[in-house]
Amino acid sequence: MNMADNIRDVISSLSDFYGERAVYLVGGTIRDLLLGREVKDFDVFVVGSGIELARQFQGRSGGRFIMLDEGRDEARVVLGGLVIDFNGGFDIEGDLARRDFTINSMAVRLPSSRIIDPFGGRTDLRRGIVRATREQNLGDDALRILRAFRFKSLYGFSIERKTRYAVAKFAHLLKDIAKERIKTELFLILGAENSWCTLKEMADMCVLFEIIPGFSSLRGVPQNKPYGDLVHHSINTVRAFEELDLDLLPHPEIFVEYCRENGAVLKLSCLLHDIGKPRTYGFTRGRMHFYGHEKVGVDIVKRGMRLSNEELSAIANLIRYHMRPHLLASDAHYTRRAVVRLVSACGEDTPGLLLLVLSDALSSAGFIGDGLRRVVEDAMEVMTKKGEMRERLVTGDDLIALGLTPGPIFGEILSMVEEERALGELRSKEEAISYVKRRWLAQ
Repeated sequence: MNMADNIRDVISSLSDFYGERAVYLVGGTIRDLLLGREVKDFDVFVVGSGIELARQFQGRSGGRFIMLDEGRDEARVVLGGLVIDFNGGFDIEGDLARRDFTINSMAVRLPSSRIIDPFGGRTDLRRGIVRATREQNLGDDALRILRAFRFKSLYGFSIERKTRYAVAKFAHLLKDIAKERIKTELFLILGAENSWCTLKEMADMCVLFEIIPGFSSLRGVPQNKPYGDLVHHSINTVRAFEELDLDLLPHPEIFVEYCRENGAVLKLSCLLHDIGKPRTYGFTRGRMHFYGHEKVGVDIVKRGMRLSNEELSAIANLIRYHMRPHLLASDAHYTRRAVVRLVSACGEDTPGLLLLVLSDALSSAGFIGDGLRRVVEDAMEVMTKKGEMRERLVTGDDLIALGLTPGPIFGEILSMVEEERALGELRSKEEAISYVKRRWLAQ
């Protein structure tokens, strides 16, 4: 195994301890070393007390001690940019047998570099296989089911046949896992380049239906599309997004930056954008419709997903407004003012909204129509123009100076001034003041 300087530093820091007790590097540390990946998170097993070793290590090396689980003898030390987890027990064989997958059930006793591999993890790693160390280990902590898909998504591995059976057997236990833990694993899966493949397999094995409230209702719901139900369409929308060539879009740097900061949130929005359709499914004069499914979808996501306020706000924005660009694209009375209002409503999530809508169109029809291309081009032009408008032409103080009384009307006036500015109708403070006088002060 080739060891980078940070690994040698950790091993050197542990050298004061492994002379008097058996200390091992274990789990993901060994896996990533064998894969040649950068290692920043270290797992350490000691025959004895893991918490005691962690306190001793922190006392000699500095860093910050964090108690993880006193009952399971687990503690953490954060040392600069490194995270070192300590766990204790009676023997290394028992510790490895309790781990999730064979690729994580390897160890090295320090200071040796000989790999202890009782379950064939090194062979599975070389073959790109995710295999449960023991079937019951997935039942003991059902979150490990999502970890199997995470390794598939991030490394391009395949899940071994018997492990797939175990996943199906214990998938129902996922409903008892804390939503915060579910979200962490789901976002790691979505962080991979081709996560749609993993999402499809998760749906095929009914795992998605256990971890996303309301997603199971999409099964079997037709969608006015040439193929598949809403599950197929939703996953295919993620695929379409992942296959988009951002360089072909106007102002690609803005889209690239949005994806870098919000990629997992955007993919989750692609997956959930139609989650409100089953509750709004209906027919009028023989035509299928889903009136108001955007609003219902936002309510389902807010109630069912445990996300940060920022993440929830972004997903709600994207789902709430995802039909408006489609409607604008087909509007015979299309106006640039409608695009300005869309950009104002969606704000900084406008790039994400446009990417979702483009992906939705590709998933539905297989192509992007000229009308939608026009909406995207106009919206990006408006967004960049608004970005150049650093300060308002008119402020609340200006309105008071004109004799207007503060109240809700102020928000309306200021928004209308900025809207006219974005349309190119107002270019200076003087023009804006004249506009306010004509619109709100003329007798």
